[in-house]
Amino acid sequence: MPFPANVTCSVSSPKEPYKPVLVVDDEDYVCSLMREQLRRAGFDVKVARTRAEALHLLESEEISLLMLDWYLGRHGTEGAVTGRAVLDKCRKLYPAAPIVVISGMPGMGINVRDEVLRIDADSFLEKPIDRSVMIEHIRKLLNRASLKVGQFRLQREDEIIPMDTFRNSYVKSVVAFLGGNVSRAAGMLGMHRHTVTSILEG
Repeated sequence: MPFPANVTCSVSSPKEPYKPVLVVDDEDYVCSLMREQLRRAGFDVKVARTRAEALHLLESEEISLLMLDWYLGRHGTEGAVTGRAVLDKCRKLYPAAPIVVISGMPGMGINVRDEVLRIDADSFLEKPIDRSVMIEHIRKLLNRASLKVGQFRLQREDEIIPMDTFRNSYVKSVVAFLGGNVSRAAGMLGMHRHTVTSILEG
């Protein structure tokens, strides 16, 4: 598949760690469990238990991936607080970072999955999450995105090209290569169709 002309990639040593994975969940034991499981797998982990904490961390720390509980408790008369604001902030600040939405609301799994994939999450996992499944899922998402945030850089001659700029250019070339077939391109790239469409329209 064609890459943009005159682009070379320099990837730092695989021994260097990923930027932190951010886990957002309003339940202390879930945060503690996921932090321990991810650290044992070699990831640096940051946790947030409220929407406000998550938004602050996103603005102050570069992350490689977001694990986001969709329902973050209740807030006065607002009722149930969702992770929509956190998802939107992460996508704006780190457009290449995968976002995995998690939820354990009884009977709500299918509805939440459909909603979050529609608004541009990368995937959905329903609680309780098997440790091995979670770790494998995260690694596949990071590998698919060719992403170690802050360590992967693309160069055209002496110019540093931002990761999202290269991604957008490559996505457009893949769609063109496939004769404009957005659905097929999304499948081959491992991206949501809505994301591909947004890139083409941008």
